[in-house]
Amino acid sequence: DNHRLQKFDPSGNHLEVIGSMGQGKGRFLTPQKLAIHQNKLYVVDSNNNNLQIFDISTYITDVSAAPTLFSPNDDGKFDTTTISYTIPETAHVTINIYDKDGNLIRNLVNEDRPAGTQTKVWDGKDDSARIVADGEYTYVINAVNALNYHAPQKKGSVWIDNTPPQISYQKATPETVIVGNTITLTAQIKDVNVVASATINLMPILNNANQPMFDDGTYGDEIANDEVYTYKTTIPGSVSCGVKSLIIRAEDMVSNQSQATITLQLINPKITSVLPTSGTIGTKVTIKGEGYLPSESIRIDFGTILTIGLTTTNAQGSFTAAFTVDSQPYGLKTITATGLISCGVAKSIFT
Repeated sequence: DNHRLQKFDPSGNHLEVIGSMGQGKGRFLTPQKLAIHQNKLYVVDSNNNNLQIFDISTYITDVSAAPTLFSPNDDGKFDTTTISYTIPETAHVTINIYDKDGNLIRNLVNEDRPAGTQTKVWDGKDDSARIVADGEYTYVINAVNALNYHAPQKKGSVWIDNTPPQISYQKATPETVIVGNTITLTAQIKDVNVVASATINLMPILNNANQPMFDDGTYGDEIANDEVYTYKTTIPGSVSCGVKSLIIRAEDMVSNQSQATITLQLINPKITSVLPTSGTIGTKVTIKGEGYLPSESIRIDFGTILTIGLTTTNAQGSFTAAFTVDSQPYGLKTITATGLISCGVAKSIFT
């Protein structure tokens, strides 16, 4: 067919017939000479006595990656990113991934692709199927059409983050607290990108699981956005004494998670028994108490007399002590039991 253009790929394979016989743009009567300069095809049509010029450019458009931050750790969340682009015609496409130093780490695409919107998933691995290190990576897209025209290169960036947030300096203030009092729970939480959430499991003290911790100047947080997360609460009087472990969990934008533990000691000092409850000088009095720290020294005061006795609690925080009534001003007397470590205080009346 001498009246139309024939299109071949660089290997000599016939691709298509272009144009039709006749006059006007894209119509030919014995086209005889072709020339390509930059992105233009020049066709000399002797019988039509004219020169036709065609734009043979190809372009890469609508380039994007989603998500731009991902975490290829096979946890089922944000494990891959999808690179998208559009080409107007069939072209040979390559997509290469480079690290921040410009080293090629993955040839993702190297094939002919048809016209239209294309997608390719990157799993965060290099050409040896190893997960790459955290950091920024650049994807570079090139396309060459059948006339060997190279489209303007397109590129973009994605970031890999497989590192969970770092939790440190977690503590309770005070570390030993009397039930019914207020406690402040804090932890420093850092992430290379953004901490998406920080929670603390309060089941051991409040029967409330996974309460949010705050870094916005509320709920006891002193300084907003200083990476110190806080939760302030009051311990109900009904909570049992003992060591309580509260789990902090932190999660970043791509679901990397970490956890740490805050340990605190709850006490509820009580004098549970005074026998006898009254008496004169020389009466021997036995008192019992509970709700203190294990193996804690307890000071017994009686009326105006400080340290009328000393004792030590057992492993459960209970004690038994005895003293002899001495000379006191007339009237009711207060028996006071003070924990010398916890500073917990309990009182009872002796007449």
